[in-house]
Amino acid sequence: MPENLVSALEALVADGRERVRPLPEASVVARGRSRQRRQRLTVVTSAVGVVAVTAGLAMGITGSGSAAPANPVPTPVPKPVVAPLDASLFLAGPDLPDESTFQWKVAPNPGRTDDGLEYPICGTGGAKGPVTALRAERARTFLYSSTETMSDSSETLYQYPSEAAARADYTALVPDAAVCAQHPIAGSGAGGDDGRLTASTTDGFAWVQTAPLPGPPAPSMTEHIMVVLSGTTIGVYGYVDSAEKTMPQYNTADDPQALARMAASLRNPGSGQVSGPAPAPSSAFLAAAQIPFGTGPGADHGWTQLPVVPAVSGKAAAVSLCGSDFTDVVGGVGSTEATRAFEAPTGPAGAAGPDAHEVIHSFPDARSASAAFTQAQKLIGPQQCHKSDPGGMSYDYSVAAGVVIGSGYSTRINDGTAGTTHEFIVVKGTYVAQLTVIFSNPQPAGAQGDTAQILAQMAARLP
Repeated sequence: MPENLVSALEALVADGRERVRPLPEASVVARGRSRQRRQRLTVVTSAVGVVAVTAGLAMGITGSGSAAPANPVPTPVPKPVVAPLDASLFLAGPDLPDESTFQWKVAPNPGRTDDGLEYPICGTGGAKGPVTALRAERARTFLYSSTETMSDSSETLYQYPSEAAARADYTALVPDAAVCAQHPIAGSGAGGDDGRLTASTTDGFAWVQTAPLPGPPAPSMTEHIMVVLSGTTIGVYGYVDSAEKTMPQYNTADDPQALARMAASLRNPGSGQVSGPAPAPSSAFLAAAQIPFGTGPGADHGWTQLPVVPAVSGKAAAVSLCGSDFTDVVGGVGSTEATRAFEAPTGPAGAAGPDAHEVIHSFPDARSASAAFTQAQKLIGPQQCHKSDPGGMSYDYSVAAGVVIGSGYSTRINDGTAGTTHEFIVVKGTYVAQLTVIFSNPQPAGAQGDTAQILAQMAARLP
């Protein structure tokens, strides 16, 4: 062993002893000389973390240059296995709260995956104030959007290694309405909070809390929260009522039934989500490299697939394009909708990048699929639209026809100079596929795609 390397190692060991408090001498002696050597080398590794020390360990080097016994492999400490949070555990479709008002749709964009609480509950946490985070080992969030009310909500599931750990956190989330005002949620204005139960069940409750917002004028913020414990999982659903009085308000009359549906979804995954035909297989969807209008580098042109959301039962088709969501033109009671979504990087100066999603509708038979395809083609024909949302904003759109092939067609929807939406729809057998690409900013000149080829690729992927 070269003298300079031995000297360097000894210097590192001495430095390590200065940085880390050594074990008591009696303890070291009792553990034996080989244990003492391991302690010295451990001190060096943890305090300095130098590559040369790692090399010395591999060679069994001590300060004197003599070989040391090989370190035994440490016994691994068993860790509880936490099952993945499957999409079928989440609420979807008609199971969501106040569905008749909001007509919720699962948003493809992923939500938070940490153990923080999106909706802290007043009256929890004792004198320290509301609980803001849990001690889960895994978390997953689904976001829901309502085009009917221009609002959104979310459900987060928290997974634990044991039922006891889950119950401890659930118990901490049970609120005491009497102390809401004394321990308000963060961001509340003067005047404290008010909270009350709207429904309860075994290991579950629905809760509504109202807090004044700071600053003039001081409207109140009303949050609707449902919490359910099931085995090693806690589910938390939340929605914030809009301060705009022109927007539809959440109806708590559905809370007892919604709470029961949430509990059933956790205890019987997938219950009530799909009642029609089996959803389209993954192979039926376009790959990221086949999504058009991407502007990024590489074979996928910058597109990234988002996490898969659960399939849902289809709804009745819209009566007119101007009175509906432009991206939801294919409908059918008795069908099943499966979705794959993609996003692209932000554009210049932080401008939002394009979004894309493909929805494949499965029908009981080819005749039903053909009828839905024909109805959608009539619905999305060339026209001018003036729309107003519940918040009072108005928009003017123009719909232009694109390419038509035997089994598909495309359209382009322009929102003045603000954005562009491309729609591609094809039918094959019992399936109707709709691809939507949305530019919320002016479409870059380099974002192009061969429309006929896109339609052909979509049809080729369908079974």
